[in-house]
Amino acid sequence: MVLWDDTFRRVAADYPDVETESVLVDTMAAKFVLHPEDLSVVVASNLKCGYPF
Repeated sequence: MVLWDDTFRRVAADYPDVETESVLVDTMAAKFVLHPEDLSVVVASNLKCGYPF
């Protein structure tokens, strides 16, 4: 597992009222285009350097 993912899950556990979801970068790109109104905050690593987010 990537250190970023592990750290995110540990910190997220301290905030049970915040909804979190882990998705592949291609799926996230589709969500940005198709349903941007469903997103309020996006936290992402830079593991996929070819994407602008």
